[in-house]
Amino acid sequence: MTYVWKHTVLATETNCKSRQAYGDHKRSAKRKGNAFLLTPAEWEWLWLSSGHWHERGKRRGQYVMSRRGDQGAYEVGNVFFQPTEDNAAQGQINHCKEYRQEPCPNCGQKVAVNIAWRHRRKCAPK
Repeated sequence: MTYVWKHTVLATETNCKSRQAYGDHKRSAKRKGNAFLLTPAEWEWLWLSSGHWHERGKRRGQYVMSRRGDQGAYEVGNVFFQPTEDNAAQGQINHCKEYRQEPCPNCGQKVAVNIAWRHRRKCAPK
């Protein structure tokens, strides 16, 4: 799929780098199963208007484009920019909420379903 970039003026980087970053982001979202509905021009405009264009990245102290509540598509109105540390912390919170908890049949303690086998092995009657 080829994108034609029209009416785009980048004073900060070449269009080639911007296209590469856009493609990387779109492929990453697809790999994670997240819808990505931003056009190249919208994506670029969002980054430039955020003031964090030069701080983009995955490392500490850099900024990422995040989705509100880590839900929905990457689209205008559902994205904001935050430091990678905040994004990682939010991801941990959202990830933990996804797991149901059930009582252990041996001790009655509530255990997340995804790690219940570990708990049962520890508290199994001997």
